[in-house]
This record gives sequence, C-alpha cells and structure tokens, in this order.
Amino acid sequence: MSNVIQKDREARFAMANDFNPEKIKIGFLRAQMRSIKDEINLLGMDSRFCYGMLTHYTNLQGLVGIVESGGYWLSDIRFLNDAKEFEHGRELAQELIDKLITRPRHKPFEAILQELKVALNKPIQEPYFIASFSRDPDSLEQWRAYASGSDGVAIVFENTPGVDNPFICEPRMHSSRAIYDEDKKKRLVLNAISRFSIEYKKELLQNKQSFSCFSDQWAQHLLGVLTNAFITFKHHAFRTENEVRVVTSFGQICRSQGRVSHRVRAGRIVPYVSSTLFYGDLSARRPLPLREVIVGPVAAQSITIESVKAFLANSGYADVPVRPSSIPYRG
Repeated sequence: MSNVIQKDREARFAMANDFNPEKIKIGFLRAQMRSIKDEINLLGMDSRFCYGMLTHYTNLQGLVGIVESGGYWLSDIRFLNDAKEFEHGRELAQELIDKLITRPRHKPFEAILQELKVALNKPIQEPYFIASFSRDPDSLEQWRAYASGSDGVAIVFENTPGVDNPFICEPRMHSSRAIYDEDKKKRLVLNAISRFSIEYKKELLQNKQSFSCFSDQWAQHLLGVLTNAFITFKHHAFRTENEVRVVTSFGQICRSQGRVSHRVRAGRIVPYVSSTLFYGDLSARRPLPLREVIVGPVAAQSITIESVKAFLANSGYADVPVRPSSIPYRG
C-alpha cells in the first residue's frame, strides 16, 4: 500500500507543478491557484491528503454511530473550541494587513486590503464544518481531552488513495494537517496577499476593464483563500495532538443537497453533517477502512474490549483487532 500512496503523492505533486496559472484569464483566479501552489511548496503535499493512519477519539456511542452509519460527523467550527483558533487567524491577517498597507509596493492594492479588513471583521458568511483526527493512536493527552470517562475508544482508520476514500471527496470535502508553527501561519497569509497584489497590478497594467478588476471580487476571493488557511490554524501549545482535519463548507453541503442536523453539547447547540453526504451511492461503497480499535484506560477494560469485539463482528468487521490502551488506568 505504501507504493500506491507514494505514486499518488508523486502524481499530485507533478500535476501541481506542471499546471500553469498563466493559462487562467481572470486575475484573482490565477492568484488563487498560485496561492495553492505556494501552500504545497511550503507545507508539502502530505498536508493536503494526509495519507496513512488517522485516529478518531470518541466514546462507545460514537463508535456505534460511525460503524452503523458508515461515516462520521463534521461539526460547525463556530460552536467548537477550535473557533478561537479561527479567530486567531483573522486577527493575524488584520495585523499583517496593517503593516502591508503602509508599503509602497502594495499601494495599488490598498483598496482591496481595506475591503478585506472590513470583511475579516464580519461574521463568517459561509460556516465551515470539521471532523478531527490524530496521527497518534494512543495518546494520554487525547484520552483526557476527547475520550475521557468510562467508555473512551480510539478508532484507527487507514487513509489511502482511491475513489472510496472517506476522508477526501474533493472538492466537496478534503483533509488538511493542522498548522501549529507561527512562522508558517504568517508565511501562508503573506504569500496569499502578495500573490493577489501582484496579479492585481498585472490586471491594471494591462488596462483590463472587466469584472476581474472590481475590488469586491478580489477581496472576496482573497478572503476565501485566507479562510481556508485559518481552518487549519491551531495554537502551538496543542502541537502534540498532531491533528488532521477533514473540512467542508455550508456551500458544499448545499451543493450536495444535504441537510444540517443539530445536537446539544457542552451547553450549546452544535450544527453538524454526516460525511456520508459526500460519498455518493453508499450501496456501492466498501466498508470503512478500520484498522483497529483501542479501548481507553478504564476500570472494566476487559469487558469493554469483549463487547467491542462482538459489536464489530456483528457489523461485518470481525477481522478488525481490538486492544487495550498501553496507558495504565488510574482510578
């Protein structure tokens, strides 16, 4: 399987490098494509596809729901703790814009930057929905944060290339590694703004009198690029979580003719959607790529393990191993 993943990485990287943005006639779309290439060059292709083992920490009820439905929930980021990280991204962008506006080379782009600042201060027009996974399948910090109590489990999936991939259904849903490094966050924001500024100046020099020169169009497309980056930003104090996020937007949910559901959690109502919305014909799909289930450090661990084994066997996953966490229980 490692050869398949390597070949897929090489093919995608070649496509990204071979693609010529100059073929795109509209300036802000060229800037958008150049920003994506900059992101790949800065973070690597793995940041976009996150192949390998992905672990979701949850409880027994979550395990039952995922196995029986064949999917997992993506929740509105506005009502999760991660919303603070999204706000951090907006604050970082505004801080950098204030510095860039004073520089002569960005003078022609000043009107767009001002519009962008206004847009960054407004509530998110198109909510984003995320599901969180980790590269670490047996982490004490993860158990404490996301699977505490008497029934915590870690579900380990294998994310591999293919049409049946439950983590990448582009353009409707994609996976991204969380970014903890502050320097990389700044570089992503600066690279995007610089790309748009350069392409805008090209448009002005060519005297193009078309909608592509309208400042609101440029500001909105630049906002979209930055928002996609903010979704992946996370405070460096949480870097040991080694998080991978599966992301979609309300617009993609609507285009897939989906319906948002709601649940009550921690004193708030959280909108969510099932990943199965993006899978197409479920009857033609293979089972979920479960590789193992780890039962957390709890008192009645052996009984919980046997119950999970029985459940998986009854659900068509008899070959999926179930093991105890290597972390000792302390009651």
